[in-house]
Amino acid sequence: AIDDGPFLPLAELSVLLAGAAITPLDPHDPAARLAGLLGDSRPVVVLTKDRGDSKKLQDAMEIAHLPAPVFDVSTTLFDLNEKPFPGSDTSCELAPPDLASERLCYVWFTSGSTGKPKGCLVTHGAFANYCGVAKNDSHSVGTDSTVLVATANTFDPSVGDIFASWAAGGAIACAPRLMLFAQLAWLIEKTAATHVNCTPSLWRTLDVSPGCKMLSTLRVLTLGGERMTCEQVKNWSESVRMLNVYGTTECTVWQTVQTMAPELSPSSAGYAMPGNLLGVEENSDGPGEVVIGGAQVGRGYMGRAELTSARFVEMPSLGPGLWYRTGDLGVLRNGCLELLGRADSQVKVRGIRVELGEIELGVASAASDVISVVAVSHKGEQLIAYCQVVSRLAQDLGKPQTSGLTLWEHPVVTEYLLRNSGAKLPRYMLPSRFLLIDKIPITPNGKISVKDLPDAALVRSRQASDGVLTKMEVAVGGIWADVLGIELSTVRAQDHFMELGGTSAHVLIVCRRIRAALLEAGVSEEILEPDGPLAHTLAPQRLFHSPRLTQYAKLMERAGLARWLIQESVVVGREDGQHALDADQGEERSASSAFSLDADHLDHDAWEQVPKTTDEDLLFKAASSGLSSIVLALLSQRADVDGGAPRRQPNQIKKELIGKAPHVRHFLSPLHVAVTNCHLNVVEALLSARANPSVQDRKGSTPLHCAAQRGTGDSASALLQAKARADVFDYTTRSSPLHVAAKCRNLDVLSVLLKGSPQLDTMDRWKRMPLHWGILQGSVEVCEALLAMRAEVEPRLELEENCPKRTRRALDRTY
Repeated sequence: AIDDGPFLPLAELSVLLAGAAITPLDPHDPAARLAGLLGDSRPVVVLTKDRGDSKKLQDAMEIAHLPAPVFDVSTTLFDLNEKPFPGSDTSCELAPPDLASERLCYVWFTSGSTGKPKGCLVTHGAFANYCGVAKNDSHSVGTDSTVLVATANTFDPSVGDIFASWAAGGAIACAPRLMLFAQLAWLIEKTAATHVNCTPSLWRTLDVSPGCKMLSTLRVLTLGGERMTCEQVKNWSESVRMLNVYGTTECTVWQTVQTMAPELSPSSAGYAMPGNLLGVEENSDGPGEVVIGGAQVGRGYMGRAELTSARFVEMPSLGPGLWYRTGDLGVLRNGCLELLGRADSQVKVRGIRVELGEIELGVASAASDVISVVAVSHKGEQLIAYCQVVSRLAQDLGKPQTSGLTLWEHPVVTEYLLRNSGAKLPRYMLPSRFLLIDKIPITPNGKISVKDLPDAALVRSRQASDGVLTKMEVAVGGIWADVLGIELSTVRAQDHFMELGGTSAHVLIVCRRIRAALLEAGVSEEILEPDGPLAHTLAPQRLFHSPRLTQYAKLMERAGLARWLIQESVVVGREDGQHALDADQGEERSASSAFSLDADHLDHDAWEQVPKTTDEDLLFKAASSGLSSIVLALLSQRADVDGGAPRRQPNQIKKELIGKAPHVRHFLSPLHVAVTNCHLNVVEALLSARANPSVQDRKGSTPLHCAAQRGTGDSASALLQAKARADVFDYTTRSSPLHVAAKCRNLDVLSVLLKGSPQLDTMDRWKRMPLHWGILQGSVEVCEALLAMRAEVEPRLELEENCPKRTRRALDRTY
């Protein structure tokens, strides 16, 4: 579980020298998923490089009930440097183990359609063919080569780059993943890299042109894992040797290679690498399935005998040995493979093969209490989950289930689904959007009909008109839209960059576009330099931390960039100027047009994962939005029904509460929030879960006080039936709920309170009884209700002069 840096190749080499097999893990994966992978692979030792990762992996080992130790290699190497081996003044050499070619070299987990990852078993013989023959021959790796390892540790080209380079006598260069995203050209220059193997998406983050001095050492550029663009082929194939590669993890990294030229199509996967065989099964109905044979075919799947026998088959008509059925469709023309799509629901997400079925099962099982069926589609670079809601959630949202296909979104439901799914799925498999649908379309055979799913762009287009963007949001949103290839008219102020289809690569492009716009507007280049005053504002991390349009636009505005960006927003990245500012647009947006709850700030680790909020934080949002189904689901997951509200109230806010969420600072409970927002369904759900009906906030107000202020009689009745105390006084004004109801002229709640025979003549801080407030507010109905219950008449005499005429006449009639 070492994600990057020099410890990764050292740890992998050490494992192989010890005669063991490698299983890479992503330390950022949820603990539950890590436990599943560990349970399948059953390691004898787990290596990591970070103390925080060590703790997470130890937790995962406990979940999987495994006894293997977890070692922090950074600490271990430091100890060895400080304390050499006793009795030895020289380095210790280990003879490489004598390993048979059929012995296991590594286990690489890939996505599985059943919801469980598949462990691909690769032997030393298969890996030796790739490192010793296939890779180095076709990619021209030699003793004078320096290979920049630019792929993630859980993407098998990384291990291939490392050991193939060493097998050729070459060198490798390693760097942190963030640096690869932000400074790829700089890394190539500083490491004098001759070879780079990465995904087309990562290469698109490069901010230099072909043939530039920074890339003068680069000889071979290898792009794989996803389809490259025609533009990339045209721009780069003439300035450097550009290779298009294709392969499956089951057959050891890459199996085909094609030297690209401007006239070649990106779908051309090329010819078989040395030691590999290619075939295409005949299919009278269309393109056939690509099959791979030869020296690099793996042993199958760990613990999945049935799946192994189905995918690893003998095909005597094509050649001896096992052949792997890839699931890809293609044709062979004179030995050159052209890919034409997939035969199943497997897709590539940032270069990694993903089974949509695993995502669907992961999301559905993580939120089975609010959704019943999930269908996932892969459009562009987005994974979109269509979630069929249960009837209770549909009622909460005011969307009764119909026979039609109605789409909508809700930020609280999205956050709930994202958090729960993030506990089961790795970051790259999390959908960027969760669309709620009343009914998933199905085929006559009873299967999900993906082609009949409504267009996700329609729901965004409908909702985008809910509010007017400010001028700064239009300026920044125009850059976002251009980079992401969407229409500005579909972008909303509260949209999350990732939900629009943004990735880490897009973040860098946005930052560069803004910098270019500022330069074009006349901003001095010195100000925009890495050590200049705007460097912090324009850093990619700022978009990671403020990923919603309204957040990021305010960030730019506070930095004083409005006058530059607004005047340039017509032309930034737009040749046709179609997103010119509307002079009639209002500068400010009404409060009702934006979601009332503050958006979460995500750090980089959570950018493609889960908002770092607690169950209680989400419970308050659900209570405020009237989502009783989400409330009950969170309570079933052991969220505190009172939201963590303290039982004893301090006289003032403690220092540790400063900067916390409002409900934490003010000691509110979800019941306070639900009553205030008149959500009877949530009030009843909380009370059924034994919420404290008389819990007090920092000022001593109970939910009954909230009902009296702006709630409903139904909520007040539910609270009283749950034994809420009506004789509690708040701390600041010493008001009872009856005082508040009279003061706020809430006759509905007042009537409910009066049925309980309350004390009518108690005094508040200002020595006023409820009747005083009825008179002062000029409410005839409140006065009549209180007097009918024989309230003390003294207020009539004390307030005769200040009493409105209409109220005085009512008092005269009463007496």
